[in-house]
Amino acid sequence: MKELSAKTLEFIKKESLVDRGDKILVAVSGGIDSISLLYVIKELMGALDIPTPVVAHVNHNLRGMESDRDEEFVRMQAKGLGLQFVPASFNIREIAVEDKSSIQETARRYRLKFLEDTAKELNCTKIATGHNQDDLAETALMWITRGAGIKGAAGIPPKRDKFIRPLLCCSRAEIANFAEEAGIIHVEDSSNVKLDYVRNVFRHEVLPLIESKCYNSAKNNIARFAEIMRTDMDYLDGVAQELTKELVSDISVKDEKSIEVDELLSVHPALQTRVVRQTIKDIAGNLDNISHYHIEKVLEMCSKKESGTKIVSLPGNIEAVKVYSKLFIRPKLGVDNDEDDHKDSRYNVKYPGTTIIEPLSLRLDIELLAGGKAVEKYNFDDPFIAFINSDKVQLPLTARFAEQGDSFTPLGSTGSKKLSDFFIDKKIPVDERWNTPVLTDNENMIWVIGHRISELYRLNYASKNVLMIKASWL
Repeated sequence: MKELSAKTLEFIKKESLVDRGDKILVAVSGGIDSISLLYVIKELMGALDIPTPVVAHVNHNLRGMESDRDEEFVRMQAKGLGLQFVPASFNIREIAVEDKSSIQETARRYRLKFLEDTAKELNCTKIATGHNQDDLAETALMWITRGAGIKGAAGIPPKRDKFIRPLLCCSRAEIANFAEEAGIIHVEDSSNVKLDYVRNVFRHEVLPLIESKCYNSAKNNIARFAEIMRTDMDYLDGVAQELTKELVSDISVKDEKSIEVDELLSVHPALQTRVVRQTIKDIAGNLDNISHYHIEKVLEMCSKKESGTKIVSLPGNIEAVKVYSKLFIRPKLGVDNDEDDHKDSRYNVKYPGTTIIEPLSLRLDIELLAGGKAVEKYNFDDPFIAFINSDKVQLPLTARFAEQGDSFTPLGSTGSKKLSDFFIDKKIPVDERWNTPVLTDNENMIWVIGHRISELYRLNYASKNVLMIKASWL
C-alpha cells in the first residue's frame, strides 16, 4: 500500500469517515486532488470492505472548451478504472443571472444538489471530495481574517452529513508526490491561478509570503490549529446541546420556545451564545444570515434590567422577545412598534466609507474607484456588490426600506417600473418585499439591494469615477 493511501486509511478510521459496506460517490473535477482521491479510494476498497465507488463530475460550463475537456478526461479515467461515471452539466453563468446570485455561490449550490441527488438515486451512503490540508489552512485563515469565531477558525470539517474529506490529512505536496510516483495524470483548472478570487489570493500570495518571511511551516501550523479548534468546538457544541434541552421549553400553542433569562445568563458566555443560536436554528430551520452580531444583540437585551417588552428583530422573519424574566424565540407575529417607527426612516450613507444601519440590519461599504477599464478586474456577479457611475449620483445618499409606490428603472430596461411589479416578476416572497433595503440619492432609487441597480447609474467606459458599494447583513 502506498504511503499516502496508508495515511489516508488511518485518518478515515480515526475520524470514522467510512463504515463497512459504504458505497462512495467520489466527486472528481479532474484536478490533482480529486483524481488522486479516486485512485486512493479504489486502492482502499479491500481494507475498508466497501463496494466499487461511483465517479461524479459537474461541468459548470464556465471555461468553454476547457470545461468540456475536463468532463471528457474524467469520463475516460472512470472508464479506464472500470467505474460508473455520472456527469452533470449546468449553464451556471445564465442561472446565476436568473437567480441574482454570484457565480461561485450558484455553482456551489447546484454542484452540492447534484451530488446529493445522485447519491440518493444510486444508494451511495457517502460523498467524497478532494479537500486537502492546504485547503483547510487556507479556509481557516480566510475565516479568521473575516472576524469569524471558533467555527470559522475550525475550517473544513472531515465530515458533514454524507460528505467526507479523506485527504484532509494530506498536504498538496504529498498528493502531488503520490500522483507523480503512481503515474497519475490530471488536468489543470485555469481559474485556480486567477487572483480575482479571495481564496487564490490566500493560496498564491498570503500564505507563501508568511512561509517565506515568517514561519516556513505556517500551513501545517494553521491546519493543526484548525483541528484543535474543531475539537474544542465539538466539545462546546455537545455541552450546549445538552444545556439547550435543559434550559429551553417548547410552547405548545405555537412554534415558539422560551428560556428563563436568569438561567441563561448564569452559564458561561461561550455556552450562552450556542444555546441562543441553537434555539434560533430550531425555530427558523437554519442559521442563514444569522451572525454573531445578532446573537450579541439578543444577549445584550437579556442582560439589561429593564421592565416591559423588548424585541430584537432577526433575519429570516424571526424575533427574540424579552418579557420580564423570559426570553421568547419565535416567528415574527407582526411589525413591532420599534420597527414600525423605522419603516419611514431615511438613513444617511457615508460617501465613501462604512455606514452601519442597525434598524435595517445593514452595513454598507463604499469605495471610490477609477473608471474606464480599471474596474474590469472586479467581480460583477455578486448580488450584494454594486458598481455605480459616480458621475450620475446626486448627493446625499440615503438608505431605507422599500415602500409601496416606489418605482425605478431596472438595469437593462428603458422605462420606469413599479417596485411592486419588479418584486412580483422576480418572485420575491410577499413577507420579504417591504423589508428589502434600497439605496437612493437626492433624485432616484439607485439600488434595490441584493437584486438590481438602476439603469440610470449603469457604468460605461466613459465613466470617470465608479462607486463600489458592498452590502452585508449585521
